[in-house]
Amino acid sequence: MRNSTDRKLEIFIGATRRDLKDARVTIQQAVLEAGHIPSGMELWHSDTIPVIETIRRRLERCDVHILLIGARYGEYIDAAAEDKISFTEWEYRESLRLRKPIIVFMMDDESFAVARE
Repeated sequence: MRNSTDRKLEIFIGATRRDLKDARVTIQQAVLEAGHIPSGMELWHSDTIPVIETIRRRLERCDVHILLIGARYGEYIDAAAEDKISFTEWEYRESLRLRKPIIVFMMDDESFAVARE
């Protein structure tokens, strides 16, 4: 019988693509090395269901949300909407609504300045 500490967690990794691609890969690798399952938009196959619904379903089944915050706000879900929101912010808000544990990593000041150049 396995004990509860042997359980694999599914960990959602949210971050903007342009400035945090390498950090995402590093976190994904760390999650795998810890014996858990990384989840994030770039890891899923294309779907006929609208993207936001796919993200919602993935967040619902994830155990933890790791949020990486960098120099960019991210791509808008709907750039024509009056109240624009990025995918990354929407994911964060949805995790709050679902009461998921959220672990936040922020880019340091030096890296932030370089990323904005």
